[in-house]
Amino acid sequence: MSNSNKGVLITGASSGFGAAIAKALATQGYHVFGTARSPRAAPSDGYTTLALDVTRDDSVRACIGEVIRAAGRMDAVINNAGIGIAGAIEDTTSEDAQAQFDPISSACTASAGRPCLTCARSARVRSST
Repeated sequence: MSNSNKGVLITGASSGFGAAIAKALATQGYHVFGTARSPRAAPSDGYTTLALDVTRDDSVRACIGEVIRAAGRMDAVINNAGIGIAGAIEDTTSEDAQAQFDPISSACTASAGRPCLTCARSARVRSST
């Protein structure tokens, strides 16, 4: 099977590693869907950008549904979503600290997509934060 038939979902693709991974896979011919909480209006860099808030199950289900509708399959999920906090730890509020860990719940992206990934047989899930 050629790469162009393989659907890849990448969370946190608005910048940094997520954007770099999305661009690299798109140039290799994969059907790439990068996600962001506030995606750019126009597609660029050879991949489709979708809205996704990894902390909301309804957003995860809608995003995966869109990938399946557009690509017909989902062969890989790369969980890359995250946020950064700058400053001294003692100045960090408990709410900000909790928000640092919420994107780790992007595991729900893999869980929600499991039926699609299982059908692909060669599917992969990777996480980075």
